[in-house]
Amino acid sequence: MAARLITCNFVAGAADKVVKYQGFSATIIDSFESPIDSLEGIAWNGQYMYTSSSSTEKVYKHDSFTPVITDSFDYPVYYARAIDWDGTNLLSSDTNAAALIKHSGFSATIIDSFEAPGVGCASIEWDGTDLIVGDWDSGRVYKYAGFSSTRVGFFAAPGDQIEGVAWDGTDLLSYDRPAETFYRHKGFSKTILESFSAPVGNVKEMDWMIEPFTLWIVHYTGASATETKITAIHFNTHDSNDPSYRVKIPESGYTYSFWKQVAIRLINWGDYSQISNIKFYTDGAIWEGCELLCAEVSNYAQAQGIVGKTGYDASTHHPDSPEMTDATAYTADNPLSLSGTLTAPNTGKVLTGYLLLQLRISPSATPGTKPPIRLYWQYDVT
Repeated sequence: MAARLITCNFVAGAADKVVKYQGFSATIIDSFESPIDSLEGIAWNGQYMYTSSSSTEKVYKHDSFTPVITDSFDYPVYYARAIDWDGTNLLSSDTNAAALIKHSGFSATIIDSFEAPGVGCASIEWDGTDLIVGDWDSGRVYKYAGFSSTRVGFFAAPGDQIEGVAWDGTDLLSYDRPAETFYRHKGFSKTILESFSAPVGNVKEMDWMIEPFTLWIVHYTGASATETKITAIHFNTHDSNDPSYRVKIPESGYTYSFWKQVAIRLINWGDYSQISNIKFYTDGAIWEGCELLCAEVSNYAQAQGIVGKTGYDASTHHPDSPEMTDATAYTADNPLSLSGTLTAPNTGKVLTGYLLLQLRISPSATPGTKPPIRLYWQYDVT
């Protein structure tokens, strides 16, 4: 899995930024404006990112390396000036309280704490065994045995104001704010192996991200093709994924779900650099009296129909006039090939267009919530 440096940065007069670098280098491969003001801390837990804010006095959980917030809690003391993850629990530094704190998982519940070495502990890092703390007040980097007040080492930071520490598995990484410079140290020592100037200044905290390959399935809705990450698609009678809008069983002819336009979206590359040869197939199952229809379309069009009753037939109402085919005919041995290739460092929608899905219901269908059927994506990564 690929390793990256990530930072949260103060931006005067604008939204704060979160930045991802190509390993330990000045090359920026991704960034976004934070939805939260006054970022202070950043941490990565292997799957999710955490940030903290001094203005809201909250800690936030993000969906991977994205601005999408999935959870948060009110910080139990003043505010989290620095945060990290020890594999099980969130760790934090509160400079107002001069305390280093261990939380129960991702929560406001404090299960342990001890006095910080000073009031300037603006960066903390768990190296897998011990806690590392950067304190700009004393100008030192400290190491503690596990999460305890037992100090096992320290040295003078390379600059005047240390604002970030991280551990890459072998060496300490640090950031000096006045010099706007990142440093790689030899292990836990003051010896500098390499450095580079920060292309985005005013770093508030940093972490080392071990980035897995990550794909999302996304559903597009609304007039502007709003993306929503999904784990299941509900064939309903609404331009949403809300299962409460049921499709009516007709007395004659057919009724339809609103058509669903979906695609795969690449979030993290991990160790790969290209995704191609996209295919779709099903497990061949379908509910009695129903047909699952599909087509590849080039253009997005908002789903149409009569809410709560029926969708309109995509073959005649979608602007691409797609030729809808039986999705259950596409199996692992005979998948539907879809257009699209993506190459690093680009991220985003992989398909050139969209996979359009629609359920058609006949009078022989039976009422009730149906058990799930499985839909599969297949692709090549190199």
